[in-house]
Amino acid sequence: MDINSLKDTLAGSVDAGNFVLDTSKLNSTAIDNISKQFFPDNKLNLTVDTPENSIQTSSTGDSVTVKGKGVDYPFNDMDVTAVFSLAGNDVVLVM
Repeated sequence: MDINSLKDTLAGSVDAGNFVLDTSKLNSTAIDNISKQFFPDNKLNLTVDTPENSIQTSSTGDSVTVKGKGVDYPFNDMDVTAVFSLAGNDVVLVM
């Protein structure tokens, strides 16, 4: 995956004020392992404004940040910042 594909995947996860990311779309073994343990149905589920307001690319263009409020476990009603970047061709997530 490249950074543009990552941006497209994240932007495509926003609909009607919700960000619902099926983490399997990231093709990341590390994220899949965490997702299976902590994200219901392997989905990161947040309420957000619009993609323009909730998904931002860093000034260096090497990471994408998603901000929203958690909908379910483990982030229910918490403000969440998820920073996605690449390590080689693998997606990395820092929360």
